[in-house]
Amino acid sequence: MVVIHISDRYRERAAWLVKPVQLAIHSTVHSSEAGDGDVIEQQLEGFFEEREQYWVLKYKEGSPDSSDDVNTTVKAGKDEAIVIRQGVVNYRQTYRLDQKTYSRIEIPGGVSETEVETLEYDRKRSEVEGQVRLSFRLAMGGEAMGSYLLNIKWTEVTA
Repeated sequence: MVVIHISDRYRERAAWLVKPVQLAIHSTVHSSEAGDGDVIEQQLEGFFEEREQYWVLKYKEGSPDSSDDVNTTVKAGKDEAIVIRQGVVNYRQTYRLDQKTYSRIEIPGGVSETEVETLEYDRKRSEVEGQVRLSFRLAMGGEAMGSYLLNIKWTEVTA
């Protein structure tokens, strides 16, 4: 009986800390220096949690009809962001302003080493909304893949 009581208490605490959010995700990919780049915009539902060192956003990318879903977690800290993707694409990449960081990405075609040079990183939040913005250069397997801009805005969903 005590275990159930602790579980219920934990669930109440978790419900208070984890808040449903509506996400607007804007990604721009520049595979070369010329042109406006390719833009991907998504409107998704997810969850926000404020932890001691990070703001954490969790959401699922994909469609209800597809088996290619990707669970994404974005941890936005004061000086770094960590993006974790699990599904048809798997990686854990850390972004630190003016630094190069390294990771591995698993895709259906195999595994590759990644190198990221973070050019811009910012996070801001008000009582019911927030934003994480980062730009970076990406190289995979030693080959330059271009520059990327990721802008995630969220608004808490009220009952």
